[in-house]
Amino acid sequence: MNMDDIPRRRDDVRYAELENEAVLYDQKTGQAVYLNAPAAIVWKLCDGTLGIEDMAMSIAAETAGDSVVIAADIAEIVGKFRTAGLMIC
Repeated sequence: MNMDDIPRRRDDVRYAELENEAVLYDQKTGQAVYLNAPAAIVWKLCDGTLGIEDMAMSIAAETAGDSVVIAADIAEIVGKFRTAGLMIC
C-alpha cells in the first residue's frame, strides 16, 4: 500500500458506535464487521480527503504518538478494510 493513497470508505456501509468499539454493516453483503477503537478512528478518517500520512500526523498530534508507527498501523487497517470490500479506493 502506498502511503500517498487517499482511502475512501463506501457510502453504503453503515457505521454505529458502541461503548468501546464500533460496528460496520455492509448493506450489499449483509456482513457486520466489529471495529476496535483504533480501527473506528481510522474508519471515520477514510472520507477521501486525507492520505494515510496525513491521517497519521493528525492522530500523532492528538496522542503524541510516533507518526511513522501510526502510519504503518493505519495502512494495515485500511488494507483489511479493502480486503473486506468496504473501501472505494
